[in-house]
Amino acid sequence: MNTLLKVKVSLAGVAFAAIAGCAHFGNSGADITKTELPNISEKIELQIPFDKWELTAEHKAELTEFLKNLRTATKNRTAVTFGAVVVTGHTDRIGALPYNIQISERLATVVKDYLVNAEHVDPALIIWEGKGPVQPIPVTEFCNNKMTSKQIIECLAPNRRVTIEVIGTAKPQANFAVLPAAPLTTTR
Repeated sequence: MNTLLKVKVSLAGVAFAAIAGCAHFGNSGADITKTELPNISEKIELQIPFDKWELTAEHKAELTEFLKNLRTATKNRTAVTFGAVVVTGHTDRIGALPYNIQISERLATVVKDYLVNAEHVDPALIIWEGKGPVQPIPVTEFCNNKMTSKQIIECLAPNRRVTIEVIGTAKPQANFAVLPAAPLTTTR
């Protein structure tokens, strides 16, 4: 089998494999061995203003902090080695579908460019797409056309977002000391 990309992530017993752009979800994990590094999957979601696709200084600071935390070793793991970075732009349902797809794609591209140029993420690791309004946040189902324009824009705000997911590996830290067991004593 000739594969272009193979990334595995194990989250709560579910194995995810992306092979050449196709996703497979399953519970098999049959070829995962004990010698493989632990999988890491961390996500951040940034809220975007209405009809915009630029990153604010606050967005950049949040994204920088998110990546810094992954690139820094903790007491439990080494720094994360990035295997893939998935950037997905989303919009609300206001406006025409082609326009919303275009905005979500621009947003994903702006984030991708920031990751490459400011955060030095290898562009070959970045997968991006714009989904437009097709994956709304469920709470926004209560937003309706009886609201004023301002109210509906505010109500649909959670849908205007970009998600950045980093998938990678990290080694467990070996600095845990094992203390000898205390001797058992009995009292009579």
